[in-house]
Amino acid sequence: MPTFQNEPIVIHQPGANSVIQGGTLHIEGYVHPYSANPLIIELFKTNGAIVASKQVMHKSLSDGQDYVSFSVDLPYSVKENTPVRLTIRQIMENAPFLDLTLTSEIITLRP
Repeated sequence: MPTFQNEPIVIHQPGANSVIQGGTLHIEGYVHPYSANPLIIELFKTNGAIVASKQVMHKSLSDGQDYVSFSVDLPYSVKENTPVRLTIRQIMENAPFLDLTLTSEIITLRP
């Protein structure tokens, strides 16, 4: 488990600029949760359309922990090579329209 790096969400895989194929994106990483709200994982095309989305629950931090791990398989469907922005975010508990934390990277999806 990494020590806190001033990044609330750390994506371990896929790496930035990865090319993914087969219809399922496997995502692993670490989160320093600021609330009990789930992580919201989304794939956005360059035109803003959402290719896939999923909410993922996470564990609570134990004493002395900086991060907890998360892992999820996200099904997707594309007909051609499609660059997307993978975003992982957590919303505020009392203001669900505001992101508390957010990280993102560009990847390419293949059918």
